[in-house]
Amino acid sequence: SAAKFPFLQTDSWLSDSVFTTVDKQGVAKTKKVEKKKPAVQPAQMYNWDAAQRQLYQVPVKSANMNSLSILNGYLYWVDTGDEGDEGGNKIYALKITESKKHDPTEVAKGVRDFTPAANGKKILIRYADKTLAVADADGSKADADKNKVELNNWSFAINPQQDWQEMFNDAWRMMRDYFYDRDLHKVDWLAVKKQYEPLLPRVTDRYELDDLLSQMVGELSALHTFVYGGDKRTPASKVQTGMLGASLSKTANGFRIDHIYKADPDFENNSPLARPELRIKEGDVITEINNVPLKDVNDIGELLFNKVNIPVKLTLTDRAKKQYEQVVKPISSRDFYDLRYGEWEYSRRLKVDSESNNEIGYVHLKAMGGEDMDDFVKQFYPVFNRKGLVIDVRQNFGGNIDSWVLEKLLRKAWMYWQGRTGGPTWNMQYAFRGHMVLLCDQQTASDGE
Repeated sequence: SAAKFPFLQTDSWLSDSVFTTVDKQGVAKTKKVEKKKPAVQPAQMYNWDAAQRQLYQVPVKSANMNSLSILNGYLYWVDTGDEGDEGGNKIYALKITESKKHDPTEVAKGVRDFTPAANGKKILIRYADKTLAVADADGSKADADKNKVELNNWSFAINPQQDWQEMFNDAWRMMRDYFYDRDLHKVDWLAVKKQYEPLLPRVTDRYELDDLLSQMVGELSALHTFVYGGDKRTPASKVQTGMLGASLSKTANGFRIDHIYKADPDFENNSPLARPELRIKEGDVITEINNVPLKDVNDIGELLFNKVNIPVKLTLTDRAKKQYEQVVKPISSRDFYDLRYGEWEYSRRLKVDSESNNEIGYVHLKAMGGEDMDDFVKQFYPVFNRKGLVIDVRQNFGGNIDSWVLEKLLRKAWMYWQGRTGGPTWNMQYAFRGHMVLLCDQQTASDGE
């Protein structure tokens, strides 16, 4: 027989009480129907090819949903909301029944997800704050405080040496059994195990174990074989030293600004000392930070400790020995790295422009992620109509946008337009028609290759 959709209201019209007879006086009488015991239906094979014609819309509002589960006569799901919504994800439940009105119950909010019990009677809720709670799968609102799962009293005795031995064996077996090449790149994998296993007794923490595993896996000489994670100690708080985005050298009175790093002239890429509202120049000397003299300070980082994105006052002396003050916001060490990398990239582009008289373009990709596609678009389209193009993927650490990049580079011009004035244009639009050179090195990895 055909499948029955549980929310379909018209199913009620098939019930015995709907169909009636009318006597001579016009009084409706319910027609008696002889009830029979339903026959046992044999098991049927589901026709997946017909699945698209058997879809129904659940009577709830559209939303970003996942984790749909049917539990104890209820439909459960997680509503992830829209980007920027406050309160985190929410769990909803809806009674599976025929009705003209369907109002789902908000079971819990501020959650990550939930896991149903094997028998469908309970759910384990994982809240955004890592709290765990067990609730009945009866469509009712969960009480996190009442049904909280306490893990504070859980403790396990672990022998680290035995634990690490098991991890070592598992890692070795996984590469033996699941490495893409059955011949393991012609490496004697048993000999590799015998080579590295004697070092296990010298391991003292998870960092050293991961290092040992990395060396062992490295014998296969294959990319995308990673060792990460585990029970590693992490600091309770991460305190950073602020960076000024410049190269400094110690002087008798403070620190001289030898070089201010300059990346692509984008407002967000500016060094803290190169903001347009500042008058700071290379050669000026920083003599004080927040009124603290730098004369006897060996490392300027001592006064920029825990000052990332926090305004600080600099007292400086210019080359004319005139003193002035400026307020800047130091950046993190990671942002400082990006700034220096950006200057290297920007200076290569300017060099290519200068030495080719703007006839050759330069595009650099340091990786192959989504943000790097933005960089490609930003660099490629201003130079797509030049005579030559240098694509620099040196030290590119990979990603997965090769198809997007190649789709742009492989476009061919098949038709030209020539107006009365100006130069020609062509279809396909933005097709590069010149010579192309690709730069790579031993650090070019993964998708960059």
